[in-house]
Amino acid sequence: LQLLLTVTILMVSIYVAFRRVTRPLNALVQRMEDLVLDDLTTPIPSKSRNDEIGTVANAVEVFKDHMVARRRLEREQLTAKEELHRAYDQLEQRVEERTRELRREVVERQRAEMEMREAKLAAEEANRTKSEFLANMSHELRTPLNAVIGITEMLLEEAEMDKRADDVEALGRVHRAG
Repeated sequence: LQLLLTVTILMVSIYVAFRRVTRPLNALVQRMEDLVLDDLTTPIPSKSRNDEIGTVANAVEVFKDHMVARRRLEREQLTAKEELHRAYDQLEQRVEERTRELRREVVERQRAEMEMREAKLAAEEANRTKSEFLANMSHELRTPLNAVIGITEMLLEEAEMDKRADDVEALGRVHRAG
C-alpha cells in the first residue's frame, strides 16, 4: 500500500510538474520557433507568472519586441534605400537630358558661328568686289568726262572770243558741273 501511495504521489507530482513546468516550457519553445520563422504576431504565453517560467516568458517577449522593432527598421531602411535609388535614377536621367540639351546648344552655336563667319567672309568679298567695281567705274567714267570737260573748255573759250552769249552761258554751266 505504501508503494502504491508513493507511486501515486510520484505520478501526481509528475503530472503537476508536467502541467506547471513542462507544458508552459513547451509552449514557450513553440513560440520561440515561431519567432525564428518570422511569425512576430504570435502571443507569448505565461508572461503573468511570477516564477522562472514567467521570467523566461518575459525575456521571450522582450526578444519578440526587439525582433519587431528590428524588422520595422529593416523595412524603413529598405524603403529609404529604394527612395534613394529612385532619386539617384531620376537625377541620372535629368543629368543625361540636360547633357543632351547642352550638346544640342553647343552644336547649334557652332553652326551659327560658322554661318556668321561664312556670312562675314561673303560680306567682305562683296565689299571688295564693290570697291573694285566703283574704282573701275570711276576710272571708266572719268576718262570720257575729262574729254568732255576739255572740249567744253575749248568751245567755251571759242564762244567767248566770238561773243556768243547764249553758248557761253550753256557751256559755262557744263564746265562748272564737271
